[in-house]
This record gives sequence, structure tokens and C-alpha cells, in this order.
Amino acid sequence: MNEGLKQAIERAGSRNKFARLLGISHQAVSKWTTVPAHHIITIERLTGVHRSLLRPDLYVEPDQKINF
Repeated sequence: MNEGLKQAIERAGSRNKFARLLGISHQAVSKWTTVPAHHIITIERLTGVHRSLLRPDLYVEPDQKINF
């Protein structure tokens, strides 16, 4: 489990509360090694954990430069 997902669960209060926010089972969340892409924006909105922490492989931090 990555740090962003841990933070999101902590901010929700528990894995059960986090799962309820998303409308899924806590067992489903338990199986995640990374946040599924279709949940990222919702989790960011509900918990305040930035998408770059939830999926650093898909999003860069707001102040990070992208080199082409």
C-alpha cells in the first residue's frame, strides 16, 4: 500500500469508513496495492490527499517540472 492511500484511509478515520465513502467494501480496499485510476479524483476530493500521492506513476506533484 502506498503512502497516499495510507493517508487517505487515515483521514477517513478507518478502512471501513474509507470504503463507505467510495461505496465499496472494505475487503476491496484491502486488496489494493495501488489506487485504481477510476477512484483517484473521488478520493482526492473526499480526503484532500493529492492525486500525485495516490498515484505518483500517473500524476506529478503540482510544483514538479516535467522535462520533455
